[in-house]
Amino acid sequence: MNQAPEETGRSVGPAGWFGVALVVAAASLFIVFSPRYSQESLQKKNQLGSVAAAYALAALWQRSPLDRDAFESALADRTDFSAAARMLGLQAQPVRVTLSAILGARHPMLLLLKEAPDVVVTRELLEGRPRKAGARYVVLAEIHGDEAVILEPGVGPFTMSVPDLVESVGDVGTMWVSNP
Repeated sequence: MNQAPEETGRSVGPAGWFGVALVVAAASLFIVFSPRYSQESLQKKNQLGSVAAAYALAALWQRSPLDRDAFESALADRTDFSAAARMLGLQAQPVRVTLSAILGARHPMLLLLKEAPDVVVTRELLEGRPRKAGARYVVLAEIHGDEAVILEPGVGPFTMSVPDLVESVGDVGTMWVSNP
């Protein structure tokens, strides 16, 4: 069974980033082109963001669900990150989002951005994609000093300052941890 990331640091090497990027891209494409969901329902309920963000976090843990349909339905219908974590042999813990909690986090976490940061808006505009307004799920992958590395399923990885991140997300995030 896969083990949790070691406590020796929160750095992901080039091979790890490549793997995460592939999983995020594959999950995004799978969800977008899945016949079960209409494009309207994806945008309306933010299913794309929650499922793709959970797959990105699962990739950082080097795990994948045995039952993809159950995993995706737990996330698509009610955004149950606890059920998704259990399917991967992990536990979900709520984290009150504060500056000290983000800086002291031992594992990556799922966060709900209340609105897209400027870096995401600019990237979407430069790539000619329509801007997606509203909240979206992202993964806080790692911290470097006061910069946060964020995995946004529709855009890819980007960095932003930790204080800006704290202001941009909801009050509670979700961290997956190993079962005791």
